[in-house]
Order: sequence, then C-alpha cells, then structure tokens
Amino acid sequence: GEIGTVNLNGEVIPNALYLKGGYNAAKQGVGYGKLGIKFIFSKLPKIQNIIIQCFDTACPFWFKIGGEELSSKKMPGSNLLRNLVITRDSLNQ
Repeated sequence: GEIGTVNLNGEVIPNALYLKGGYNAAKQGVGYGKLGIKFIFSKLPKIQNIIIQCFDTACPFWFKIGGEELSSKKMPGSNLLRNLVITRDSLNQ
C-alpha cells in the first residue's frame, strides 16, 4: 500500500492508506475485511481515509461497512475495478 497523500484521478486524499488487496474480500473471506480496517485505524492514528481497490463483486461488502465509491474502471471480462474510500468516521462500528 501507499501511505500519506494519495492522488487518485485528480482527487487528492490526505492522511490516506491505499490498499490494493480488497478484490474478493466479500466473496472468499480473503483480504482485509472489517476487522483489518478497524485494526489499521487503531494502529495508525494519523490515517483518516483508507482507499480500497476492489472488483465490483466485493463492493457490497465494502459499502455495507461504510465505503463510498471514488471511481470505477471497466476491466476486460465485464468486471469493474473500483476505488472506494472508508473514512475513520464512516466505518460502521
């Protein structure tokens, strides 16, 4: 991941952690999950935003715990690759 100010499609997100492994977290129980997100927020007090890159199949999981979509991109084979942000305040406890 990337820590600090993340520049995504021209949008600047400060105090962020960028995770690229959220792909199939909902479907297969792999990746970070809610506990992992809570852990990151508790261990890294400066981090206010966690940006997760995931395929659309995992999005319902991330939306449910408080994620918001920043952008999406069509990938080969009909999947959308999305970037979501979960803020410290939006995480559903």
